[in-house]
Amino acid sequence: KGAKTVSDCWNLVFTDEIIELICRYTKVYNSEISSGYQNPSDCRPTSVTEIRAVNGLLYGIGFLHGGSMNIQDLGVQMALVQNTFK
Repeated sequence: KGAKTVSDCWNLVFTDEIIELICRYTKVYNSEISSGYQNPSDCRPTSVTEIRAVNGLLYGIGFLHGGSMNIQDLGVQMALVQNTFK
């Protein structure tokens, strides 16, 4: 389809419609479990931007490590992910 960048290829798989569905159903799930949280900010609605950011981080983690990650490496990567959303 003429994709020239990684982002172009990624967007062929994760179209805007797919991202919207992921976002919509994540919001549905969050609304179902939100009563279990004392602090409402612990279970906030998810945005399209957050879903795209998570996809990008997961892609980056997989690309950089090529699947050869131990549990300590995963912990470091998860700290990076958490800092992305602060």
